[in-house]
Amino acid sequence: MNLRHSRVTSNLFKHFIFLTFILTGTAAFADSILTGRVSDSTSGRALESAEVRISELSRRVTTDSSGSYRFVTVPAGDYTLEVSYVGYETQSVQVSTPDTGTVSEDVALMSMATAEEVLVVGFRASQLSSVQDKNASDLIKDSITANDAGKLPDANAAEALQRVPGVSITIDQGEGRYVTIRGIDPGLNNVTIDGQSIGAPEAGDRRIALDTIPADVLSKLEVIKTVTPDLDGNAIGGTVNLVTPSAFDDEDGYMFNATADIGYYDLNDKNPYGISAGWARVFGDQDQFGILLTASFSTREYRTENVQTDIWEEEDDYYIPGELNMRDYTLERDRTGLVANLEWRPSDNTRFYWRNLYTKFEDLEDRIEHIYDYREGDLENQTPTSGTFTEGEGSRAFKHRLEKQAIAQTTLGGEFIFGANTLELSGTFGKTEQDTPFDIEWQFEVSDSLPMTYDTSDFFPRVSAPDDFVDPEFFEFDKVDRNNQLVEEDLQNWQADLRHDLDFGANPAYLKGGIKFTSREKTSDVSGPTYDGFEHDLFLSQFSQPGRANFYSSVRPGFYDFGPQVDYDAAEAFFAANTGDFEISDDDTNEAEFAEDYRVDEDVSAAYIMAGVDVGNWTLTGGVRVEDTSSNYSAYEVVF
Repeated sequence: MNLRHSRVTSNLFKHFIFLTFILTGTAAFADSILTGRVSDSTSGRALESAEVRISELSRRVTTDSSGSYRFVTVPAGDYTLEVSYVGYETQSVQVSTPDTGTVSEDVALMSMATAEEVLVVGFRASQLSSVQDKNASDLIKDSITANDAGKLPDANAAEALQRVPGVSITIDQGEGRYVTIRGIDPGLNNVTIDGQSIGAPEAGDRRIALDTIPADVLSKLEVIKTVTPDLDGNAIGGTVNLVTPSAFDDEDGYMFNATADIGYYDLNDKNPYGISAGWARVFGDQDQFGILLTASFSTREYRTENVQTDIWEEEDDYYIPGELNMRDYTLERDRTGLVANLEWRPSDNTRFYWRNLYTKFEDLEDRIEHIYDYREGDLENQTPTSGTFTEGEGSRAFKHRLEKQAIAQTTLGGEFIFGANTLELSGTFGKTEQDTPFDIEWQFEVSDSLPMTYDTSDFFPRVSAPDDFVDPEFFEFDKVDRNNQLVEEDLQNWQADLRHDLDFGANPAYLKGGIKFTSREKTSDVSGPTYDGFEHDLFLSQFSQPGRANFYSSVRPGFYDFGPQVDYDAAEAFFAANTGDFEISDDDTNEAEFAEDYRVDEDVSAAYIMAGVDVGNWTLTGGVRVEDTSSNYSAYEVVF
C-alpha cells in the first residue's frame, strides 16, 4: 500500500472512532430489552423477515434467519406486540417490560392454509418467505430461498435467480452463467457472499460467472436493486448477495439432509447426476456453539449442436445473414461446492462467526466448427430469399480446451449489541482463479474460393457450396494454437459498521455509519505458441473423419451437411511426431502471449453515514458515502 493510501485509511479509521463516540454517547442503558422468536405454529419453522411491532411506540423490527427479533431501550410499561407475516394470521400479544432487564416473548403464527394445502406447504412457504422478505425490507429487494432452489432443477446460482423479477440470465451451453439486472451489463453488478465482495475469476472484465457456485450450498439468494450508502458503490445494476446457511437457522438445533438426482441426455445417451448433503448442530451447555457443513457435487457429460449466423446486413435492397457457423460440442462439466460455518453466541448480545466457502467448476470442451464465409466476391442471381456469391471462403476447425474456475473465501467477524447500538466487525480473505491448462485449436481453410449460395426462405438460413467444400483434400492447414492461461485474484475486505436505534419524535429511527477497505491484486498470464506453417503440404485429408451424419436432425432433418471434420487424436499424434517441421508465427504468438498479460493492484477505501426513519407506512432513508480508489496497472502493448 502506498503512503497516500495509508493516510486515507488512517483518516477513515479516525472518523469512524469519532462516529462511534457520538453514537454510543447517546445510548440509553436504563430501559429494558424485548426479544423473542417467531415461528410456524405447526412445523416450528423459524419465520425470517417477520414484522414485529410495538403498537404503542410505533416501533418495528424484522426477524433474522433464525426467527429472532430484538427491541432495545424499551421504556417500562405495558405494550401490544403485533406480529405479521404474509400467508399467516396476524397475532397480537400483551407484554410488560420493567425499568431494566431483558424480557423474552416467543410468538407462534398460524398459517392461513387450509388442510388441502398441506401437501404443498413446503414450496408454498418458500414463496411466502420471499414475498415477506421483500415487504419487510427497507430496500428494493427480491429474494429466493433454498427451498425454492431445491424444488426446481437449478444447477447453479444463476439459474436459481432467473425467476426473480427484473433479472435475466445469459445462457451458455444450456446453463445459466451471468446475471443481468434490469438490462444492465453483468460487469456493472456487485456480487457478494454474506455481504462480502468476491473476486472475478475471468480475465477480461469484472463479471462473475455464477455457474461456478452450486445453488444447493446456499440458504438464500438476494437481488438488491437500490444502492444505499452502506452498500458498495460499484453496483450500478444492483447487488447479488449469496447467503450461506447457519446452524442456528434450524429450530431444533440439528439438521441433516441429503439429495441425489440423475438425468438422461438423448443426444449422447449419457446420464448427468448430482449429490449433495448438509449437516448442522448447535451444542454447548447453553447451546452457544453452532457448526454447519454442506457439500455438493454434480457432473454433466453432454452434447449440443449449434447453428448461427453473423449480423444480418443489407445487400442490394435485401437483408442477408453474415457467415454461417455450424458447431458440434461435446462437454463435460463438474461442479463442486463446500460450505463450513462456525458460530459462537456467548450471549444474546454477542456473536462471533467464521464463514468459509469453496467452489470449483471444471469445463472440458471439444468444439468442432465449420464456417461458410460466403459473402465474398460478386453477388449474382439475387432474389428476396437467395443469392450466390462468387468467391466464398470457409474453414473447418477442432478446439480442445479445459477451463477450471475456483472461488475460495473466508470471513471472520463478530456482532456486538450494547444498549441501542449494534457494532459489526469483519475481515475477509478471498482468492479466485481461472486456470486453462490447455486450449488447443486446429484450423484448416479452403485452398481456393468457391461460389456459395445462401437461402433464407426457411426460418433457419443455410448456405450451399460445390462438392469441394465437403472434400477433405480441398482444405489445407492454416494454423494450430497451443495456449494456456492462468488468472488469479487475491482479495481482502476489512469492514466496521455501527448502528444506533433511537426515536425521532414518535417515530422509530436509526443512525448508521461505517468504514470499509478493499484490496485486490489480479494477474493474468498467457503462454503458448501459434504455428501457422508446415514444411510440406498438409491437408485435412491426412487426419480427417466423417462428421455427424444427422447433425441438427431433431430440428431440420437433412437440412445441414456437416461434412468431414478434424480427427483431433490423429492430428495431435502427427504433431508430436513432426513438431520440428511446424513453423511458429512470431507475430501471432507474441500477440497471444503478451496482449492478455497484465497485473492490477486496486485499493478502495470507503466511509459512509446514513439515517432512516419510519413514518406511518413510509420509510425515509438518506445519507452519503465517500470512496477513494487507488489503482496501479501494468500490461504490454503489442506493436507490429
